[in-house]
Amino acid sequence: MSDRCLKDALDLLKSEGFENATASRVHHAIIVGHIKRPAQDGSGRFRFRKRDLDALRTYLANVPRPGRKSKSEARLATSAP
Repeated sequence: MSDRCLKDALDLLKSEGFENATASRVHHAIIVGHIKRPAQDGSGRFRFRKRDLDALRTYLANVPRPGRKSKSEARLATSAP
């Protein structure tokens, strides 16, 4: 199979140990620009090729963590010249 739909891509990633691979996380990464938008088929569904899956693996291995910075990090950021 040269390309996979989102469900097949998620199944593959989960079988490889990426338990954090969810449809909402992948859509968010595409919308925000953390990964390039994969090609779409005629019905508008994403088709993930090898390079898209590699980008997803890299992204899911180190997903950005939301939240406030600690007070010490905030002080360092504001005291920088």
